[in-house]
Order: sequence, then structure tokens, then C-alpha cells
Amino acid sequence: MLDLLIKSFRRIQEEKEKEVQKLREKQERARDKQAELDAIRAKRAYEEAERIAREKERQEIIIKNKKVVELLEANEKQKLDKEYKLAEQAKQEQEEYQRIIEKQIKDLENERRKEEDKKRMRYDHNHELR
Repeated sequence: MLDLLIKSFRRIQEEKEKEVQKLREKQERARDKQAELDAIRAKRAYEEAERIAREKERQEIIIKNKKVVELLEANEKQKLDKEYKLAEQAKQEQEEYQRIIEKQIKDLENERRKEEDKKRMRYDHNHELR
């Protein structure tokens, strides 16, 4: 009977140990599963942070490029404005030069006519005197 009791006790103890082992294995599987889920979440969080960082960098590049384009356009406009003003100034100077030349020519012609008139009058006067 003692043998039977010992066998029964051992059998119960072995069953409990098997149950404890099953619980440990179940807990280990749960920990492994949780660790796997945590790793997946960490990977997703890292990938999301990387995506956000790349998007931020892309936006900064777009803004920088836009500013560069705006500066280039402003410089080009400034250059064109300067060229236009210089062309206008050259045109005005050319027109003023033409006016001066035309006036000088006109003045010379008037002077020549006056001289011719004087000569003619002297000639006529001399001719009348004779």
C-alpha cells in the first residue's frame, strides 16, 4: 500500500511537473510571440520615423530649390531691367545727339543762307551802283 501511495504520489507529481512544463512552454511561446510583435512594432516605428525624416528632407530640398529658382529669376529680372534701362538711356542719348546734329545742320544752313543773302545783297547793291 505504501508502494501504491508512493506510485500515486509520483504519478501526481509527474503530472503536475508536466502541467508546469506545459505552462512554462506556453509562457515561453507567449514571450516569444510578444517579443516578435514588439520587434515588428519597433521595425514599423523605425520605418515610419525614417519615412518622416525622408519626407522632411525632401520638403526642405524643395523649399531650398524654390528659393534658388526665385533668386535666379530675380537676378535675371534685375539683369533684364538693367539692360532695358541702359538701352533706353542709349536710345535717349542717340535721339539727343540726332537733335543736336540736326540743329547744327539747320543752323549751318541758316548761316549759309544768310551769308548768301548778304552776298546777293552786296552783289545787287554793287550792280545797282554801276
